[in-house]
Amino acid sequence: MKSPSIGKLILAQGTPTVVSFTLDSLTYLALVGDSMENDNAELEALRSEAIDYCNQGDFDKAITIHKDILNRYSDNDQACTYSYASIGDIYLTLRELELAEDYLRKALGYDPLKPKFHYLLGFTYSVSRQWDRAIKEFELSVKQEPEDAEYLRGLGWALWSTGKRPRA
Repeated sequence: MKSPSIGKLILAQGTPTVVSFTLDSLTYLALVGDSMENDNAELEALRSEAIDYCNQGDFDKAITIHKDILNRYSDNDQACTYSYASIGDIYLTLRELELAEDYLRKALGYDPLKPKFHYLLGFTYSVSRQWDRAIKEFELSVKQEPEDAEYLRGLGWALWSTGKRPRA
């Protein structure tokens, strides 16, 4: 199973940058959890199609598919969570930061403790240099998964960028 992963925080000349939209099943499971029993074949086919379009760099088609999922499966919280997060991740990749924030907040509405969503939102705020907001989101992700190196790196970068020292 393949799915969109989170853009990695890459520091290039002092500016956080999303450099790629990689795909793997581990990120998919981290993004939406591992209980897939309720998903049907049609929904999984739509997700796979969206992933294929992302792999091809056709983000508009991937977004259209995820919006279709949101309409057709509005009663399936897991499908909505995944699609909102995926659309937010795509908009982050495209640096459409207001849209990324909007869709990631919608995903958090379904799963407010999902550390990956807080990380993505923190990353969104970092790109726009909203450091205090970024720190808050990174701290929420680190609180849920204190050993995750990517979450710690995001928090450290945001703290360093504000001149604050990381907390022990």
